[in-house]
Amino acid sequence: MKNYELSSHFLILETEYHGQTFVILYHTLTRSDCYLPKTLWEQVVNKDSALRGSEVINTLKKQGFLIPPGTDEFEIFMAWRGDLARDFSTMKSRVLVTRKCDNQCHYCTANARMVDMSSETARQMDMTYCGIIAKKQSKKVRDAYLGGEPFLNYPVLKASVERRFFFCRGRGIPYEFNVTTNGRHLNRAVVRELLSFGLCRLHVSISGPADVHDLLRPSKGGGSHYYRVLRNLSDISHLVPIVIEYQYDSTKKDYLRITEMLSDFDHFGISVADIGITPILPRREDNLFSGGAGDPGIMLYLNRVLLEAGFPVYRDPPTLGCMTDLKSYLVFDADGSLLPCVALELGERAYGDVSSGIDYVAETQLLERRFPERCLTCALLPSCMGGCRLQALTAGGEDFNGIFCNYDHLKLSLEQYMHHKAEVELAKLGNTG
Repeated sequence: MKNYELSSHFLILETEYHGQTFVILYHTLTRSDCYLPKTLWEQVVNKDSALRGSEVINTLKKQGFLIPPGTDEFEIFMAWRGDLARDFSTMKSRVLVTRKCDNQCHYCTANARMVDMSSETARQMDMTYCGIIAKKQSKKVRDAYLGGEPFLNYPVLKASVERRFFFCRGRGIPYEFNVTTNGRHLNRAVVRELLSFGLCRLHVSISGPADVHDLLRPSKGGGSHYYRVLRNLSDISHLVPIVIEYQYDSTKKDYLRITEMLSDFDHFGISVADIGITPILPRREDNLFSGGAGDPGIMLYLNRVLLEAGFPVYRDPPTLGCMTDLKSYLVFDADGSLLPCVALELGERAYGDVSSGIDYVAETQLLERRFPERCLTCALLPSCMGGCRLQALTAGGEDFNGIFCNYDHLKLSLEQYMHHKAEVELAKLGNTG
């Protein structure tokens, strides 16, 4: 039986369940999971003729684990990537309503040009954005407002979400948005007002317990604001889901104190829906935070702590895809520029603006990623897609279309996800007899 080969785009692990060895398969392009007795998988690998036309072979083909002989999987990946890039069914945007902030975070990538988005720029932005939504006939709209500190330009933020909300409602399009904030300006009145226009989550940046947070994220002019943020969250967390954006310096041991931060949330009665974990990444202007992702064991530890605390750590398979690869994901800068990445400087590498629209030549060039030979058959390519362009730019000077490989961390994260999901699914199988 030679009518198939094994795909290169999947990971395989083993696990024991009720005294039997199972293999766990995860396909990084189709995102399919499969759990098979190891002996059955060995029959598949050896192309046992007894399995010809069997349900297991047909299922593995549908899920992408088995492919026709001679298939060019990199060509398939590029076609899939192109379809993904041009899928406008869900329209997304990130809006920097200001680059001003009343924090002075030591790891911030924003530049020193403190610019507010004007009311007129915001109006032009929303006209441009809503025009694209109408033209592409998007079915959902999901926006994010950030900065700087977006609540320092609250009137512009509120007017923008109000316009977008009523535009979408008039066309029967579900609309929601979130706001990323340092948490210092949150109150019930503001949250209730925004809820009426589709606020679905607040993302609040906190970097550990008080002394760690205030060292990494000091107020301008000095002083602590950690407990002020917690009091604000205590006052509003029952109104809207709170997502904590937790960032750690991999060169320090402060990540071991994440449990203190969780205890503070409990002490203040703060309901936290989720916690996102990211390492503080190197900046282009200095080497203050050169550790990057650091030891993969740090992420293992943090995920274990959060899982034990009841957070949905393994809800979705981890990916490193870049927003620049998605034509349906727009970034509007405070000056009205269209940026390929929210972490770039004011107007940097803009491919259009809210008054003149999209420069389609410049936009198309952003999709021209240069994949080296080692990527072509990498099992993680569909989950990585080349990695973070900003980190490629940081490491390679001017190469925004370069590759940032974070293989070890991504592989470890995917294996954690696979083990956890296998435990859940095999337990369900056992419960059904």
